[in-house]
Amino acid sequence: MTIHVKDRDNAAAGAARFSYVPHLTGADRLVALGFRHWVAGYQTSDIACWEQAWRLFEGELGVHAARRIVGDLSCWVRAITNTSRREIEVFPGPCRGFCRDECVAVSLVASMQHGVCPAMQACTKALLETCDCEDVMGQSCALAATLRENGLELSPDWPMRLLDGRRTCGLRALDRPERLS
Repeated sequence: MTIHVKDRDNAAAGAARFSYVPHLTGADRLVALGFRHWVAGYQTSDIACWEQAWRLFEGELGVHAARRIVGDLSCWVRAITNTSRREIEVFPGPCRGFCRDECVAVSLVASMQHGVCPAMQACTKALLETCDCEDVMGQSCALAATLRENGLELSPDWPMRLLDGRRTCGLRALDRPERLS
């Protein structure tokens, strides 16, 4: 099997291409990829996207933990997509990096786990573009707690990056993530 590395398709990523984080690890990566696959499932109505998320969590954590976490993940993403005033943007599944909305979503859950209230509010408003966020906050809290109960703690750096106004990375908009095909 040969793996080819190609440039991303600008049209496929839309505005999401303007923010790109090349490396996430551990729980941060799991949440970002789970978010990506679950949002893509809602946007395409393709169950294969949700199956990718399931396989990812099951492979990392086993069936029991995956069942609880993916259940909370699905409720969290549904709350976000139902409440948001705009379409949530995610990179296509095979992309190696993560876009703005994916990073803000990780920051939201991380801020819940680490009790950084200003970041929780900022992340929620950035994703939803509305102040009607009670359901999203509740679902974010549930996901954060379930992750922690299963030994997954998100990096405390995420909420702080948002609060101090740093960009998520130093790449220019012309730098594009690669994807496997």
